[in-house]
Amino acid sequence: MIPDIIKNNKDRLRLWNFYFDKIFENQEFKTSDIPVFQTFITLLHQQEEAQERIDADGMYYDSTDKDGKLLVKVNPAHRVYADTNRMLISYFMRYGLSEYDRKNIKKKFSETDVEVVSDDFTDIE
Repeated sequence: MIPDIIKNNKDRLRLWNFYFDKIFENQEFKTSDIPVFQTFITLLHQQEEAQERIDADGMYYDSTDKDGKLLVKVNPAHRVYADTNRMLISYFMRYGLSEYDRKNIKKKFSETDVEVVSDDFTDIE
């Protein structure tokens, strides 16, 4: 069930086990969920690796040229981190990983919010 790309990397496997238990605790996990969940885990792993590079090298390096103009050299890991975060937003929402998302999903799909359709138009004059 666990793809080789996850099994062969101890960090990805750690993330898979951690999030699998949290996300699919009360749900049935289907084979069709594997590619989406695998992508989610891979992105989380990339985010962790980028953060480790940023921690080791610093966020960015800046310097000035001979005219005093500020030159900013961005750590490439910062770009990977930012891009990965943007991609992860939809996964966090899909899996309801923040309190805000869990409340929104319940509100959006709650059966009490379903509008009842009626053929009774007596209230319209």
